Amino acid sequence: MSAMALEPKTQEEILLEGFLDLRTPEGFRAELIDGEIVVTPPPAATMRTRSR
Repeated sequence: MSAMALEPKTQEEILLEGFLDLRTPEGFRAELIDGEIVVTPPPAATMRTRSR
């Protein structure tokens, strides 16, 4: 029986796996931008005051 040598993962493969495994909270957005994982929060709710 012969053992197969596994090639080490590339930095890009590791990054992509991390991105795909990411559990982004509800309303947040996760993006891969220039090799970085960027998570942005949802837009803040604005309160509008109605004048009478």
